[in-house]
Amino acid sequence: VHWPMEAPHQDVNIFRKYKISPGRQLLMAMLKNLDDGVGEIVKNLKEKGLYENTIIFYLSDNGGAPNMLADNKPLKNYKNSAYEGGHRVPFSVSWPGKIKEGSTNPALVSSLDILPTMLDIAGLELPKDKIIDGKSMIPVLLKGETNLHDELFWHGANQRMAYRKGDWKWGYDRGNEFLYNMKNDIGETKNLLTEEPERVLKMKERFGEWLSEMAEPDQGSTDWPLKGINKK
Repeated sequence: VHWPMEAPHQDVNIFRKYKISPGRQLLMAMLKNLDDGVGEIVKNLKEKGLYENTIIFYLSDNGGAPNMLADNKPLKNYKNSAYEGGHRVPFSVSWPGKIKEGSTNPALVSSLDILPTMLDIAGLELPKDKIIDGKSMIPVLLKGETNLHDELFWHGANQRMAYRKGDWKWGYDRGNEFLYNMKNDIGETKNLLTEEPERVLKMKERFGEWLSEMAEPDQGSTDWPLKGINKK
């Protein structure tokens, strides 16, 4: 769901019995509408006999936003940040004929993986004239493999950037540089920046290599903390 916050009165009334703020009641009503809409799609697929062989991806494009009264706990911060609350989201996949109901996988995946996955399912090759950052999730979805991406990168306006390699995540968010071990600290509570100087340097160098391959940003600056590293 997305701003502006609005929902039918009859749906908002359903949540008035709960001891939550009026804003949260409205948000819950919006989510109900979204779920009802997805339910209509699933119902239609079942009626046409297509559901068992239809793959559905269900995810958000970012973490919850404060103006939507979202609660991302135990993740840190919100949408438009380099912290986990900004980009770690539920990523659900339904494919009844192939994926076991209720199964989970801790593999790192991205919405960039959807295109390669669908091409793989269709038996088509990736375009050879374009660089495709994503990877097919078929090994994760059907074989239970957990090592799809060894590294992932994020970069946004106003010097918000992050780099995940294995269990480690380095980043910078509006004046704050950080290093977290995501296996031990999903809430990003203990900054290990000063305890792992060599790791920080290597991760910044790798991020700079990746950034040098990107187009110049429309907003913000990338001069710090990568000055002298991200420009070849």
